[in-house]
Amino acid sequence: METPKPKLEKYQLVAPDGGWGYVVAAALTLMISVTIIPMSSFGLIFGRFLASIGDETTGTTLANGIFNTCFNITGLAANNLLQKYTYRTVALAGALVFFIGSFATIFVTTLPQMVLSFGVIQGLGMGLMFPAFFTALNSYFDRKLNIVNAVAQAFMVVAGMSFPFVGQFFMEKFGFRGSVALISGLSVHCILAAFTLQPVEWHLIKQKITLEQEELLGLDDGKYVMPKPRASIISLGDRAVSVTTLNKPQAKKSNFLQNLAKSMDLAMFKDPVYVNISLGLSLGFTADVAFISIIPLVLINAGFNSHETAFFMSIFFAADLCARIFLTVISAATKIKNRYYFLTGSALLVIFRTAFVARNDYYWKLATVASVGFLRAFIQTPLPVVISEQYSENFSTAFSLYMVVCGVVCFIFGPLMSFVKKVTQSDVMVVHLLSLAYLTCVATWTIELIIKRLRKKQDRTQGAKK
Repeated sequence: METPKPKLEKYQLVAPDGGWGYVVAAALTLMISVTIIPMSSFGLIFGRFLASIGDETTGTTLANGIFNTCFNITGLAANNLLQKYTYRTVALAGALVFFIGSFATIFVTTLPQMVLSFGVIQGLGMGLMFPAFFTALNSYFDRKLNIVNAVAQAFMVVAGMSFPFVGQFFMEKFGFRGSVALISGLSVHCILAAFTLQPVEWHLIKQKITLEQEELLGLDDGKYVMPKPRASIISLGDRAVSVTTLNKPQAKKSNFLQNLAKSMDLAMFKDPVYVNISLGLSLGFTADVAFISIIPLVLINAGFNSHETAFFMSIFFAADLCARIFLTVISAATKIKNRYYFLTGSALLVIFRTAFVARNDYYWKLATVASVGFLRAFIQTPLPVVISEQYSENFSTAFSLYMVVCGVVCFIFGPLMSFVKKVTQSDVMVVHLLSLAYLTCVATWTIELIIKRLRKKQDRTQGAKK
């Protein structure tokens, strides 16, 4: 009688949902804290220098516009690089490029040099780093991803609240070039953070497969199952977003341009709803990041000193943090679409930004800065989810094309804001231009939603007659 072979246990390798993943989350927080967060004090650091070589508002809007354009376009290309190279390699390349641009900014003496070092080089570096860091975070976490992401964002907002005072201290103690040198030194930490992005394969956890999973997968004894490819939705939270797919099998190798072309399904631009959504999100994103960069300049030109300006900025980010907590609670308790959050925030920002520049007394500015900061979360938090709600099946393509649209809008608005400031000599008119971007989004989205509702009502009426 033949002795039956002992049945071997079967396992699958799953994301650690912790462990080294917490180091990766800390690295992401550090990267953003030494790159994006200092940009919130761009006007405090670079305002006087830009004023000495021309116009601080023109220089700020142009440099930030070019930065965001390079950031978005490079982020799209980074998706394809991540299919060929590891996220640590791409992150290191981006960190090195960003540091080179940051170091070169110490020595700028003209606006074109500033645009090149800050706008182009640092924008390219950031466009490589962001997708790589967020892809790493996404690969290490599954069930705990939302919690870890929320905690990381909380630390980032706290850093944003603190940095205006840090920037003010730097300027008082070390002057313009000394402050830029210190910020450049901080950016070196991006390289150290990138080194911590170890391949997730080193940390996968062996998990026993249940009987139901075994029957579904049809495994032989003693087999391992590698994790399935997962889509990575990469948010800024406070800056641009990128999308990539991990461990995607390819039948044959294709070059970079071919991979880029495959991700660009231009047929989506034939969908008027998609065009309306992507353009509205791009206008909202551009109006948000551009406004943050000129808030210190608007406050200083309104007669407030650097201490008061730093305090206003800290209140702005504190209100932003409170709003993110509020949205987290509301989202858990209700099923309101993220597009309605974005639309509501855009409409209210038109009102409160207009109020912000209407008067220059201290408490009025304090109240309106807090209001604008609170409403900012209604733009940044739901932004990436708006597209995923509408185009979940082809989200990667939809978001990649949105990045292109956003890059073009950023590129247009930078020179446009500079033109408005040059013609009107008024920071208030520049703020109104950004409010007009929100108003355009509100108008086009409202028209679309009204048309949809009328069509549904008409369809129900016709269905009832049949």
